[in-house]
Amino acid sequence: MWSGNSPKEMTMKKTILLSLLTAAMLPLAASGQEQAQPLTKAAATQLFHRIDVNKDQLATKAEVRPHGLVGPKFTAYDHNSDGQMSESEFLVAYRAMAEGSGRPIARDLAQQVSRIQVAQRAAAKEAAEIKQKRAKHKRLQQAREANEAARKEAQRKAEAQRKQAERIRQARQKEDRRPSRRKP
Repeated sequence: MWSGNSPKEMTMKKTILLSLLTAAMLPLAASGQEQAQPLTKAAATQLFHRIDVNKDQLATKAEVRPHGLVGPKFTAYDHNSDGQMSESEFLVAYRAMAEGSGRPIARDLAQQVSRIQVAQRAAAKEAAEIKQKRAKHKRLQQAREANEAARKEAQRKAEAQRKQAERIRQARQKEDRRPSRRKP
């Protein structure tokens, strides 16, 4: 999941995971439930809905601030970088923080997060393909524009040469019409 990250990024993400787990487990500890109980999708969803104060199905930075999810902690799981955490993004973060702390994950949560991650990878792949197509289109457009500019420049030069040749031809005709000043 995090392969290729620097050690500093890995440490930061582990810190984020632990913070998220602590925030997620506080409600469980307060309710007297046993810590070894697997974390379920229902528990994660309930926590998300408690965090989503305005009930717009998105957790903003302001809504998660009381739970300690600010700055890099928040943006680490904001998959689409829109500044808001959807329920899907939250479920991925919830599972990651639970795994980071060694908590067992219920099958329903694991399966849902796996589906979300597959969808996220597909969306990222599609976005990359679209970006490549746009870049290719832009390069082709630039090549067309360069070819058009070169064609127009060639036409301009050809027209200038034609005009120069016409001026020379007219000058010669004028010269030929003049009577010769030489004596025979």
